[in-house]
Amino acid sequence: MNTRLLFLALVLPLGVFKATSAVETTTATTTTSCCPKKIISGDGDSRSGTYTFNTTMDVSTLPGECKDGCIYTKMGLDELFCFAPGNLTSECVVLTAISFAVNSSPKGVGSYPCTNEITASFNTLSVFIVLDEEIISCGGQDQSGSMSGSCQVWRNKTWQTFPPLNQERSVFAMNTFQDTIVVSGGLTVGSKTTSSMEIYNKTAEKWETLTDGLSLSRSFHCAVDIGGKMLIIGGQHDEETFLSKVEQYTINLDTSKAIYETKADMLKPRYVMGCTVFENNVYVSAITENTVDIYDVDTDVWKQLPAKLNDDGSRFMFRNLVNLNGALYFFGKKTQVYKEGNWSFVNDSTISEENYFNMVVAPLACEN
Repeated sequence: MNTRLLFLALVLPLGVFKATSAVETTTATTTTSCCPKKIISGDGDSRSGTYTFNTTMDVSTLPGECKDGCIYTKMGLDELFCFAPGNLTSECVVLTAISFAVNSSPKGVGSYPCTNEITASFNTLSVFIVLDEEIISCGGQDQSGSMSGSCQVWRNKTWQTFPPLNQERSVFAMNTFQDTIVVSGGLTVGSKTTSSMEIYNKTAEKWETLTDGLSLSRSFHCAVDIGGKMLIIGGQHDEETFLSKVEQYTINLDTSKAIYETKADMLKPRYVMGCTVFENNVYVSAITENTVDIYDVDTDVWKQLPAKLNDDGSRFMFRNLVNLNGALYFFGKKTQVYKEGNWSFVNDSTISEENYFNMVVAPLACEN
């Protein structure tokens, strides 16, 4: 579908709009009314670049040229943008949740809403992350069952070698942090829980062990980046100790030193969790439960989401919470989406995992 759109910039504090022009080419369908990411192309045009969905605004408060209330930010700028009839080229990019069944036989790869061509060639219990739009897999257990620190990257439609971790580990947390990757905790050789943390040095193309690791060892925990700081949530300390403890880490990239401060405990100890940042808060759902907890970053308070997950038979299976194209999704045995205060099943999702699985969100091309 080709639609002529005018490209508009809005500086909110001043209420000033600067009109320029664009043509949009929509090559994908989304589950929301606003495109999650637009790539504007124009030969040498300063308006070219990547624009990410930010929020919606009442159309009546916007200039008449704006075609809808979808508002975007552009990388490197503090302005907000909307769209209306014009003449530059814009492509809508759809973010896709990709699941990796890492403890099943055979291993598998699923995705929603777009299909994928990723081969299921990775370690058992490996962990995945997306960096610079490339999927990276690390750790787990190799074919002999030995603990592994190897990493690989999905590049040019094949798995290629990526610098290995300094320490072999599995069931650890790996997340993007200030344009790089941090790994924390997990089980090491001998199934011992570790407190060590590593950060990937993109310039040197190697992992560096942080001077100070986690305050205590943990595995099966969650980690998210909140405003340039890393929040470490729950997990398992040893065979008999499960954690409600939450800590916020500040990492100095120059000195590879981590400093933490204690945050409010979760409502109860939890491990084997799915967690994500959605609407500036952290959402967490743990194995054996049909509830979702919310951490208010501003007030340092935990509360439970009133709406419970629908029973899909996955209480004793690994689950993931994902911020996908502006909506909150739950992936378990079945896929659910949170809208208007309730969870509902997503009937067109083919992701159905009955074993331990990891999940990332990456831009993929969808076909109409």
